[in-house]
Amino acid sequence: WADLASKNNDELLANLGNFTNRIVTFLKVSFDSTIPPVAFTDADHELVAAIDKELEVYHAAMTAISFKAAVRSAMAISRLGNQYMQRMEPWKSVKHPATKPAAGSAIAVGARVVRLL
Repeated sequence: WADLASKNNDELLANLGNFTNRIVTFLKVSFDSTIPPVAFTDADHELVAAIDKELEVYHAAMTAISFKAAVRSAMAISRLGNQYMQRMEPWKSVKHPATKPAAGSAIAVGARVVRLL
């Protein structure tokens, strides 16, 4: 049970829950609960490429009926999303009219990752 509690707290809540909450809250507060348009950047393309690799691992694990490996892969995608958010720092760029579209684009990309998860 200790392992289950640790996984629940450390991975689901701290990783997936935090990422999902950040995106949903940011959408609500800064973009009136509407997903803004995306203008893809190099960072976005790098994220998509990393997620595509992780999705291959996920699909292989599911095909092999290796659910632990599949969940690890899904959590890896969530970590990628969190790292992307840290890198893009939309909480800074949303404060200025000139950079708010970049914040919106980052949040829109993050919302698509949440949807994938």
